[in-house]
Order: sequence, then C-alpha cells, then structure tokens
Amino acid sequence: MVDKNIIDARISIILENVKRLREFVSKSEDDFLSNVNNIAAAKYYLQISIGAMVDIGNHIIARERLGAPKNNFETFEILAQNGIIDIEHLDTYRRMVRFRNMVVHLYFAVDNRRVFEVIKNNLSDFDAFIGEMRSYLDKKG
Repeated sequence: MVDKNIIDARISIILENVKRLREFVSKSEDDFLSNVNNIAAAKYYLQISIGAMVDIGNHIIARERLGAPKNNFETFEILAQNGIIDIEHLDTYRRMVRFRNMVVHLYFAVDNRRVFEVIKNNLSDFDAFIGEMRSYLDKKG
C-alpha cells in the first residue's frame, strides 16, 4: 500500500523549493547570472525537486508492484503506462530527469543560462506533477 505520508513529505520538499525558485523569476537574466549563489541555489533546488519526483514515482511503483524501473526515465514511463501520470507529460518529465542528470554528473557542462530559462519557463511542470500525484492519492482514498 502506498504511504501517503511519504508522498506528502516529498511534495512538501518540491513545493518549498519551487517557492524559492520563484523568487528568482523577478530577476533579470544578468542579475541572476552575476551572482554565483543564485546559480548554485537554483541548481540545488532543481536537482532536489526532480529527485523528489523520482522518489515519489519509485515509491508508488514499488508499493503498487508495477515493476522495477532500470533508471529514472523508466520510472515515469511505468507511471504513464499505468495511468498514474498523463502520457502527455512523459516527455517533460524525461527532460527534467535529463536536466537533473546533467546537474549531478556533468555539472561542469551545465549552461547557467539554461538554468535561468528553466526557472523562468518551466516551474509549472512541478505543479503539473504535484497535481497528478494529488489526484492519484485522492483515487486511492
């Protein structure tokens, strides 16, 4: 059985990080990029938030006995195949995982302008995921 408390705790992490990331939205690109602490914090908040999404997905997959994802991309594929997330969001979540992997493993190659673009244009992707998880939990009772 899925543990609602585990999912809620991860959602809280995402919400708090997205709230912090939204503080950067009002900055100009030059202001954001001129402060190394802005860049480091944004990368961290994005990495942790995407990791929390994967954790939620893996928890659901394990508890629902839906298989064993070989990687983080497959986590979202399994969720989509089982109607837990909308198939239309699958590519978005894959891109998020790819971005997280770059921040973690290829940190030296991450374009800081890309980090700013993500903050400006893609934070609603977290909202969509949270909405899907809440709908899933509502259906579970």
